[in-house]
Formats: sequence, C-alpha cells, structure tokens
Amino acid sequence: MRKSIDAALLLLASTIAIELNRRLLAAGFDVWLSLLVSVAVSVGLYKVLEYGLLEFPVRYQSLRQLIKPESRMEGNWISRPINIRERPYSYITIDYNPYSKEYIYSGLTCQLDGTIGGSWKSTSVKIKLEYDRLWYIYAARMHDEKAESTEGYGVVNFEKDGSGKYTRATGFFGDVGSIVAKSSFFMNRLEEADLERYIGKKSIQTHEDLAVLIRAYHHTMKDQGADIRENGAG
Repeated sequence: MRKSIDAALLLLASTIAIELNRRLLAAGFDVWLSLLVSVAVSVGLYKVLEYGLLEFPVRYQSLRQLIKPESRMEGNWISRPINIRERPYSYITIDYNPYSKEYIYSGLTCQLDGTIGGSWKSTSVKIKLEYDRLWYIYAARMHDEKAESTEGYGVVNFEKDGSGKYTRATGFFGDVGSIVAKSSFFMNRLEEADLERYIGKKSIQTHEDLAVLIRAYHHTMKDQGADIRENGAG
C-alpha cells in the first residue's frame, strides 16, 4: 500500500511540474526560472502530501494498518517456552516507533507467581510479511541479585485465524554467551477481552496486573492439560 501511494504521489508531482512549467513558459518566464519554480513547487507539494498521507498516519495504529500491513503483528502477547522450567511465561509487546520508524519487540519473563524474572528489548527487528515472520536481536537483563545481562536472537512465525488476523505464533530464541542457550516457544495474542477476563482491565498498568495475568493464565493452561512447572513445582 505504501509503495503504491508513494508511486502515485511521484506521478502527481511530476505531472504538476510539467504542466506548471508549460504554463510559465507560455506566460513568458525565462526557461531556467520556469524550470526552477516548477521543480520547487512539485517537490514541496510531494513532501506535504507524503507527510499527510504516509508519515502522519503511521503515528496512529488504526491508520497505520492501512499503510503498513506488518502493523497487524502489533499488540500484546503471552508466550510459553517449551523447555524452560524457570520463568515459564513471558508478557510480550510488539510496538512501532514512528520517530525511528522501527518495530520494537520487548518482553518480561515471569515466574509462576507473576514475579518478574527478567526483561529484554530488541535492538533490531526485521519483518518479512510473505513468510509471516519476524526476526529480532535483543539485549536482556535478569531481575535478581546478580542482574546478569546477555544478548541473543530470535525468530517468530505468526499464524493467522480464519479472518486473516495474527492470533498465535511459534518460534525460538537463543541467548548468546559463553554457552548458546536455545528454546522454542508458543505465543498467543492478548486482546482487550482476554485481559478483561483475566485481570478485569483492558490493559496491563502495574506489576500487580501482570502478576494477576500470569497466575490466571497459568491456571487456564493447567485446566487445558499443559504440564508447566517451575523448579519442580506444579
């Protein structure tokens, strides 16, 4: 969509420049002055329309979806690693920064009681819509007395529901240190209705909200038969 709009704007600006130049020449303007004015007007018009149609709308998610189809990945997610007993859940957010024009993939890892055990934030994100895939490089930090830091990489493969909306995903990540530690995970989107059901609010506003969410989601997983334990405890 963005490329189509940009191409249309370039065509419009070029057409206006040619027509303006023709009229200025017909009015007796010097050739170079006519060309300079025509180019300046067309470039200025292009920049104004580009900002109004392409740059300004991306500041708002509802409008961004019309221009950037990858924005369908944005939102709040909850993930469950397959082979990690400590911190078995993560609350994940996918956001777009309109100033840096980059996507941000960040999250908080949590213990079963909802205590935050660590956090990470992407330093680089790449999205390929044709594969429904997101790659990311991240910096992470443990929230304990050691406060150890690490870096790593990961891949998220999104899946669509019947309406074409991204509602779930699978993937893996790997911490890169003296030993490379990899883990696969499942991910589910958290809609406002899901948060209201779990915590009675439409959004996570406090650490306590997050703790309530993790505990409620864990009980739901156990009811569905998932074997999720932390340090040997069920």
